[in-house]
Amino acid sequence: MKSRCRLLIALAIVVLADGRTPTSAAQETFHKVGHFSGSSLGHDAHIYETRREGIGVVYGTVSSFGPDRELVVRRGPRDTSPIVAYLDYRPMSDGGWEIVFEASEPGLVEEFSHATNEDAGLVVDARKADWVRAVYGYTAKGDVRLGWVKLLPGRVTFVSYDELIRTQVPLLARPDEVQLFDAPNGRRLPFRLVPDGGDHASYKLEVLKIEANWIQVALDVPNTHPCSDYADAKLQRSTTAWMRRYNSRGRYQVWYVTDSC
Repeated sequence: MKSRCRLLIALAIVVLADGRTPTSAAQETFHKVGHFSGSSLGHDAHIYETRREGIGVVYGTVSSFGPDRELVVRRGPRDTSPIVAYLDYRPMSDGGWEIVFEASEPGLVEEFSHATNEDAGLVVDARKADWVRAVYGYTAKGDVRLGWVKLLPGRVTFVSYDELIRTQVPLLARPDEVQLFDAPNGRRLPFRLVPDGGDHASYKLEVLKIEANWIQVALDVPNTHPCSDYADAKLQRSTTAWMRRYNSRGRYQVWYVTDSC
């Protein structure tokens, strides 16, 4: 997928353009937080498959960052609690942005999540007044690391999972596992997500309504978006149906991306 924002991870302890370390990170030694491999065959696949999906995302917009304005993750929900991680943006010479994400604990891999096509943040699994608890990494054994981020009006924002699947580009996390119903706890509806003559699922998904652990969706097959394999195809079938929010393993069945291409 394309992104208007180049997402790169800095390779050393952060030093701002004028040679200073970030004020909020001073007095600490911070370490680069690595990427998940993203492969089902990767060494970290067991961690990625069981990672926390959370209740939403906390992020700061690119425009809100600047010197001494990092997104700071603290050990507890208090302004005086020690900083355990931070996320910052750096402008690049080509007009893009570089994401700097570091933690006080070495050897972690990250759990980035996008709130918009440009704005990356951290998965949130709990909220307490104007603080949210966020995932800032996993150890090599798969142990999660959690910290607290303070919400700041106009700068640091929380957006819920429900809002994200409504406002971004929703998709089925595992299309081959999805079961559709005519109503919550109702009758199963047969619906084929693979276009006639095709060998893989292709669909357009819209979230219509969310009621507790049920999601009402509209589905078109195939997906005729310009970036789709079926961009020039005709619509073959449509349906409106309900599906469970979670699969049998407790994982979200509807996920989202922030860019269709």
